[in-house]
Amino acid sequence: MIDATHPLLTRNTDKAASEEDGNPIFCQHLSDLNETQNVVLSEDIRDEDGTVLLKKGENLTERRAQMIVKHRLVKPIEQCIQLEKTYGPNQLFKFMKRMRASVPTLHKALNNEMFDAALKSMCSYYNKFPLLKQNITVLAIRLPAIYNNSVFTALAALAIARQMKLDQKEQRVVFMAALLHDCGFLYLPPHLANKTHNFSAEEWHCLMAHPIVAKRFLDSVPDLPKEVGNAVLDHHERTDGTGYPSQKFGDSLSRASQIIAIADDMVTAFHAYKQYGDYTHRMILSALKLNDKLHFEQVYKATATLFRNNKANDKPNGSAPEQASAPLLLERHKAMQPKFETMRTLARQLIAQTKHPLNRSIASMLGRLAMSIVRAGIMQEEHETWLTGVVESTSPEDLDQLLETSVMYDQVDAQLKHLNNLLSRVLDDMPADLQALRESSLNTLQSLHASTDAQ
Repeated sequence: MIDATHPLLTRNTDKAASEEDGNPIFCQHLSDLNETQNVVLSEDIRDEDGTVLLKKGENLTERRAQMIVKHRLVKPIEQCIQLEKTYGPNQLFKFMKRMRASVPTLHKALNNEMFDAALKSMCSYYNKFPLLKQNITVLAIRLPAIYNNSVFTALAALAIARQMKLDQKEQRVVFMAALLHDCGFLYLPPHLANKTHNFSAEEWHCLMAHPIVAKRFLDSVPDLPKEVGNAVLDHHERTDGTGYPSQKFGDSLSRASQIIAIADDMVTAFHAYKQYGDYTHRMILSALKLNDKLHFEQVYKATATLFRNNKANDKPNGSAPEQASAPLLLERHKAMQPKFETMRTLARQLIAQTKHPLNRSIASMLGRLAMSIVRAGIMQEEHETWLTGVVESTSPEDLDQLLETSVMYDQVDAQLKHLNNLLSRVLDDMPADLQALRESSLNTLQSLHASTDAQ
C-alpha cells in the first residue's frame, strides 16, 4: 500500500497539484486498477533529471507505483499510461440514458428525441479526448459514487444549458466540465469522497483543493478548451463570495461554472430528499428557491423554469415526510435561533478584530443567512405561534407550508455549517497576539457543536 499521507492534509496545495509529482493517491488507484485490467506505461517514465525509472510497455504494479511517487517526474503520470479498456462514447451514452430513468424530477426534459440527439453529440465530443476517457474510466471503477453524481450533474447541466438556449460550443464546455467537475477526488485521500460532514480543519482544507487539482489535470489535456478547466475550478464558488477555493464574487465567475454549481446543488438536494417519493420534486424546488441569490439570475430562472415544466403530481400520494411535522419543526426552531445569534455575534467580533481575507465572505454569509432566516420566519414570534397552532392540523395548505419550512430549515442549517467552516479557517490563521480571542472563539464553536450533537 502506498503511503497515503497527502500533502493537502498538511496544507501543501501547490505540491499536491504539481504536474511533476507522481500523486500517491492517483498512483494507488492505477495500481489497484491494474489488478483487473492492464494499466500499461505508454512511454518511459523519467524523473526530473531525465533518469529512466520505468520502461515503456511495463504494467503499473503496486511496486512500480511506489517507486514513482518517490520522484518528481518530467511528465504527469496520467500522460504516460494507457488503459486496456476505457469508457467510450457509446458506453457513456447508454449509462446516461439508464441514469436519467432514475431522475423523475427532470423526466420531461431528459426523455425526448431532441435531448437524445444533444446528448449523443456531447458523448461524441467526449470521444475526442483519450486522457479524459482514461480519467473517467478510473473514476467510474475506483470512485463509482462520485462518477454517478458526475453523470447526474452532466445530465442536469446540459438540460439547463439547453433551457438557456446556449450555442453548441458553450453546451460542450458545460457538459464536459460537469462530467469532470469532481475528477480531482482521484488525487485526494479516498475517505473524503464519501464524507459529508464533521470535517477536521485539515480535511476541509484538503477538500477545498479538489477543484484546483482537477483544473491542473484538465489544463494538461491537449485541445480541451481552457473554459472547461476554469468552470471546474469555480464550480463551488458562489456569486456572494461565500464559495471556495478562492471566495470569488459574481463578476469573476463564468456562466458555465454557475450552471454546474446549481446542477451540483440540485443533485445534492435530490440525494437529500429522494426518499420522500412524490414530495421530492417540490422539496428540491424549495431548496433551490431559498438559494436563488447564490447563482446568476439567468441561471437560476432557467433552472426553476426547467423544474416547473417537469412538475410532479399536484397532489402527492402518501403522507408528508416526518421531518415536516410541526412538533419537530418547533424543536428545530427553538434550537436554531440562539445558535444563529451566537454565531452572528462571534462572526462580527472576528471581522472587527482581524484583517483576514475571508472577512468579506463572512460578512456576505451573514447577509445571506439573514435573508434566509427572514424567508423562513425563524426569528419571528408569529412563526413559532403558527407552528404551535398547526400541531394537530391536517389541512393540505398547512402541510405544504410545513414541508417548505422543513426544507428552509435544512438550508439554514447547511449555511450555518458553512459559516462555521469560514470562522474556523479564520481562527486557524489567528496571529499570536490574538490567541486569547482564538481560544474563547474555539470554545464558543465547540459548545455549539456539543449542543447540536445533544439534540
